[in-house]
Amino acid sequence: MKNYKKLDMKNNGKKVYLKILTLAVIASDQLFKLASLYIFSRQTAVLESLNSVPAINFFCPFGPSIPGRLLIFIIIIACIICLARYNPPHKDFRLRLGTALAAGGGLSNGLSWLMQGYVVDYILLHKLGIATNLADVALFAGIVFICFGIAREVRFWLEEKPHCISKILRDKRGFILPFTLIIIVILSFLITAILTLVLANYKNATYHSNKIKALYLAESGINDALYHLIEKGEQPAQINSDPVVMGNDASYSVQLIPAGSGKLKITSTGTYRGVKNTASLMVYYVGGTLFPQAIVDLSALPGEEGYYEGYQYPAITFNLPPVPSGLHPETLNPGQGVGPGDHWFTSFELRNNKSTTITGPANIYVTGDFQLDNNASLKVNGQVTFYISGDLELENNSSLNLSGTTTWYIGNDASFQNGVTLTQTQPAAFYIKGDLDAGNNCRLGTMPAANLLFYLTTDKSHDVDVNNNAAIKAGLFNATGQVNIDNNATINGGVVGQQVSLKNHAAVNYDESLKNVGGGSNGTWKIQAGSWAGE
Repeated sequence: MKNYKKLDMKNNGKKVYLKILTLAVIASDQLFKLASLYIFSRQTAVLESLNSVPAINFFCPFGPSIPGRLLIFIIIIACIICLARYNPPHKDFRLRLGTALAAGGGLSNGLSWLMQGYVVDYILLHKLGIATNLADVALFAGIVFICFGIAREVRFWLEEKPHCISKILRDKRGFILPFTLIIIVILSFLITAILTLVLANYKNATYHSNKIKALYLAESGINDALYHLIEKGEQPAQINSDPVVMGNDASYSVQLIPAGSGKLKITSTGTYRGVKNTASLMVYYVGGTLFPQAIVDLSALPGEEGYYEGYQYPAITFNLPPVPSGLHPETLNPGQGVGPGDHWFTSFELRNNKSTTITGPANIYVTGDFQLDNNASLKVNGQVTFYISGDLELENNSSLNLSGTTTWYIGNDASFQNGVTLTQTQPAAFYIKGDLDAGNNCRLGTMPAANLLFYLTTDKSHDVDVNNNAAIKAGLFNATGQVNIDNNATINGGVVGQQVSLKNHAAVNYDESLKNVGGGSNGTWKIQAGSWAGE
């Protein structure tokens, strides 16, 4: 009686140890999973070829849905209960140990599937192509112990009951070996199936991990495109669409696709170890004003006068068109004036108190200089465009009255000197490839300042000089060169220059009408809310 009690106490002690082992496997695996996700998120070398890096494994035998997760968990519980209730007659310890390990591994992964919908594989054996975790190891070891335990139970059963197969095999000792071999073959198939499942797990986990890394690469491509669009102020056509290699088997390629007026779709495809993922983002262009404040000095540093953050201005350029075929040079007749149509002058000269009128719509081609001098007066009615290959010179109290919308393209310098007056009632724009000089009591422009704009269109070698009591009501734009305002000169409007200099009581007063003057590339791209998407 005492021997039976001792045996029961010994068996109960073993059961307690096995339950503790099961709980230890579950607790350890869950702690490792949490640590790999939230603490050791970077790859850590453990034993040279053994690396610990979290890989999210979404594989679930019955799918990622809640019913599928619950079903796999119920199956695991049922299998564990059946194994636990099985009482082998020979009390094989390997069978019990295998049950404890398999229970711990199955329950731990089952909990992960049930609660999260995925399993974290934190042990990667890259050279062997295996991704696993402690629960998988315990489950695999448990199944191996269970298989060998069952094989041992079958062997004992065959030895104890030879009469069941005596009709087939007469020799009691002779049939034990073939049956044992059969059991070993079955176990080999089971182990092969388990290894196949582990390898499939690895491929699935690796694919999802690579898919996430490919998405990160795609997002890098979008951020790179935004940097070029917003920070550097480049145009979409300037951005290189060639694939960018980030490292071994890692790259991204970006496409910028027009998506309607002022809209752009940035599509980036990331590739990591052959796995691709795509992200896209919609942006839209918000145009800015050319004259956001009285003075914009593009060379000014933060905190200095004239500094304006974020300005990006390339040089404005134009090409003078050739004189249309069929036109013949004309001689200006001040009394007759110039009527609508196309007109070609080798030079346009109006001097000595003479006056004339140009009536639009008209295109005026001047292959030499355009000059008003000594109280000459020119009035322009209607829409007229001037193409002047030489200089524009207004001097000595001459006057220019613009009653219609006019555009002036000047291939060389423009000069307003000695009491010259320019008035306009409609928008007028002067595009100048050379220098702009205005001085000696000249008066240019009529409010609002937005109706008179001067654009210098070449490089930094061409300047704007306003001096000696000149008064200008306009916007002056010389983004690639210098603007000098000197000797009591006054500008009511706005000034943009690569460098802006005010000396000797010069002044610039901002006219708010210039806030409506857009152009250049000083606008910016904005991200359209809710437009980010990734596969």
